[in-house]
Amino acid sequence: LIYNGDSDEICDEFYRRAELHFGECTGGKEAEVILGIKIDWDFDKCTVKLSQRAHTEKFLEQFGFDPLTTSTKKTPLPLNVAARDNSGRRIGPDEWDGAVNLCGRYSQNPGEDHVAMQKHVLRYLAGTLDEGITYHGSEAVLSKPYSYRNKLIGVADSDHGGCVDTKRSTSCVIIQLNGGPVIWRVMKQRVVTTSTPHSESVALASCVQELVWACDHMAEMGFEQTIVRVLEDNQSAILQATGDYKSGKSDHYRKVQFYIEDNIRKGLLWVDKVPTDDNIADLGTKQVAPIAKFERLRDNASGKSPDLYMGQKVKDILKGNMVTPSNGSFTATYTEDILALESSARREGSAMEMEFERERKQSKQHEVGICLSTKNRLGFRFQGADFL
Repeated sequence: LIYNGDSDEICDEFYRRAELHFGECTGGKEAEVILGIKIDWDFDKCTVKLSQRAHTEKFLEQFGFDPLTTSTKKTPLPLNVAARDNSGRRIGPDEWDGAVNLCGRYSQNPGEDHVAMQKHVLRYLAGTLDEGITYHGSEAVLSKPYSYRNKLIGVADSDHGGCVDTKRSTSCVIIQLNGGPVIWRVMKQRVVTTSTPHSESVALASCVQELVWACDHMAEMGFEQTIVRVLEDNQSAILQATGDYKSGKSDHYRKVQFYIEDNIRKGLLWVDKVPTDDNIADLGTKQVAPIAKFERLRDNASGKSPDLYMGQKVKDILKGNMVTPSNGSFTATYTEDILALESSARREGSAMEMEFERERKQSKQHEVGICLSTKNRLGFRFQGADFL
């Protein structure tokens, strides 16, 4: 039984009542190992780290790899790897080293190249035994560049036609909470997409599906989400998701666009542009190169070195003030928490549409006009992708 509370008094009272109900109980202290997962607490830095060194060492030994003497690798797969179906001799079960991510696609008919890739994965694990997932609780981390404590952050990406054999794309969805990932999903898409915006939209729709239940789960725990920020690196997919760019070339996946747009209008999420070099979901769609970039994205995704991306436009808005336009809209000041605007908008009514217009004045300050009008539909609509 794992339990947690806001204070030591609450935890002690729960333990006392558990003893009254179940009888004598062991434990009552901070958890250190649960189901093979090691938990490292750092109360000075307000962090908790989850890792599996012992499990990984046991796994490596099963395949004849000694963690102390194995030649390690710095990446999970070789750089510029291109896996394809095996056309030669099938490797037997006694020669096959398991299946992880990309290698799992070829577990039915593995070849020598697949075994070599799998050994590469094991050598990478041997060199990263102490890597894990880190969650943060300090204001120093969770307040830069704005407060995102207990707030979900979504990231989505895909590689267009990355599978050599089927030309299907791979989607990666990462949902982060307090600096570390709580959802990490990588899967090959079920359809062959015809363009990069198509494959990116499918990945974005998968992210929305994860967010629907994740927001409900957070609300049940007492942390109701406002509008979740989702990072996407394809501008065309962003415009299609907000209803601002539709053409005959995208008719065949219009339902995917409408699904995303509908949830944007309901206020579940909004999509922000992130450069490809800062998109941590790239980790699930390809072997990121060079190695320095891979390590930076990996440490960011795992919470080891959390760094929430913010574009220059949003940084400029954070430094300025929101002023009341002449049309009678409301005022919101962005000084500490950028999500204060969302709360203010919700108080104006749930059936509202928000249209953001940004203009630069000669004083170098930014003014954003916020117009509210009832449209018989719930939530918010963000026109374009240049405002948070």
